[in-house]
Amino acid sequence: MTARGWLLLPAVVVYSIDVTLTLAGQDDAYWRGDYGLAIEGNPLVRPVLAYSPWLFIGAALVWAVLFSAVVLLWRHRAAEGLAVLLTVGHTFGGASWLVRSGVIGWPFVVLYLVLVCIGIRWCWGRAWNGSEP
Repeated sequence: MTARGWLLLPAVVVYSIDVTLTLAGQDDAYWRGDYGLAIEGNPLVRPVLAYSPWLFIGAALVWAVLFSAVVLLWRHRAAEGLAVLLTVGHTFGGASWLVRSGVIGWPFVVLYLVLVCIGIRWCWGRAWNGSEP
């Protein structure tokens, strides 16, 4: 895998987790068709989720392809920064869904953050040093 691929991998993984937790975090009324009750903190994404879960999934796939293409193909240092920002942002997005579970969710948040940190360290070590840290 290329250095950019290793840099992108954590972003794609945590993004996938964030999208999955977003769908799993919707109330029963949402799944019965009352999409206006969508729960989403991102004001750019909420209208998409409120229109339809299928539109949300489609938009999520398009976004993943777009940011992956930018990170992999754009030969500018900013593409690396984008990968970092996406990883950090979607890590916290996923964690925010776990926090909604209350006290029982906090151990899962800690475990999730620890696992993400381990994965990031390993992948980014491969990307920037050419070897495992």
